[in-house]
Amino acid sequence: MVRISKKKLWCGLAVTIISLAAWFFWPASNEWSFHRALPRSAQGVQEWYWADGFLPDYSYHLKARITQQEFDNYVKKLGLTPHTLERAYTDDVHWLNWQALPQFTNGWFDPSDSLTATFVSQEGDCWAFAKYEKGNLYVTSLNH
Repeated sequence: MVRISKKKLWCGLAVTIISLAAWFFWPASNEWSFHRALPRSAQGVQEWYWADGFLPDYSYHLKARITQQEFDNYVKKLGLTPHTLERAYTDDVHWLNWQALPQFTNGWFDPSDSLTATFVSQEGDCWAFAKYEKGNLYVTSLNH
């Protein structure tokens, strides 16, 4: 009869539980942070992205139905701040626009072109911006 010490038994059990938890929760860690930051009550969530594969270039779009209060909390959570005409950016401001890439062929991403009430984060050539329009959250993020 093989005897296993209590210490080895508990260690084996702990490793098994940690492994199962890592396997179970792994897909959530692959979600974009913009998706993870959504409130649980978000409805009609749609997202699309394109990535270069070699360069760090990417383009990402998200649309979800949330409330204005949830939007206010969302932009705070992500550290997005209001865009103004006087605001200075370290990258060319032409990247701050609501036009999708030509690769995007879906019709669901339909924000207006207006930058009014757009909240932005920009560092180098990486942009993230969001706005609340027609009861929907719209998010675009890109690296060029």
